[in-house]
Amino acid sequence: MKYKGTSCVYLIHLDKPIRGNNQHYIGYTQDIIQRIATHRSGNKSSAQFLRMAKNMGVGWQLARIWWRAEVDFERDLKRRNAAKRMCPICNPTLYQQDFSDIEPKVLNE
Repeated sequence: MKYKGTSCVYLIHLDKPIRGNNQHYIGYTQDIIQRIATHRSGNKSSAQFLRMAKNMGVGWQLARIWWRAEVDFERDLKRRNAAKRMCPICNPTLYQQDFSDIEPKVLNE
């Protein structure tokens, strides 16, 4: 699958909650590999929530991707506080996606 230019909404699951009970991050991008790499780097282009997690030593993993989703879907998920309900790590009965073709590209670039 061509990742660059393919819009998606993604869900990140933190290893443990930070800032109260927050354990998830929902984002939108048109280049998932670059965006995940940016989040992993912890630089200023990364989400503040994930920079905070990195500074606290809290790890995270990509939990879910909705391909060809638009920013309105991201906003809807955030508005409904749906992250935990939509997270396959928190809800093992949900479909488990395989990200082996994305994460190695992020880690090796």
